[in-house]
Amino acid sequence: MFTYHNVYDLKDHAKWMFKDYVEKGGKLSSSCMNCGMCERKCPQHLQVREELKKVEAIFK
Repeated sequence: MFTYHNVYDLKDHAKWMFKDYVEKGGKLSSSCMNCGMCERKCPQHLQVREELKKVEAIFK
């Protein structure tokens, strides 16, 4: 979703995708247990927890 929004400038489509994801029971950053496992497993060494919060802020 973020790539559609940020790279391809398809903001409306990305927001629709996020809304659809949430309506179908998708998890949000508020469900995060803050254990950091995602960051330890990320092959790109992203700060996943912080990035998720940023992305959610864009789409809400």
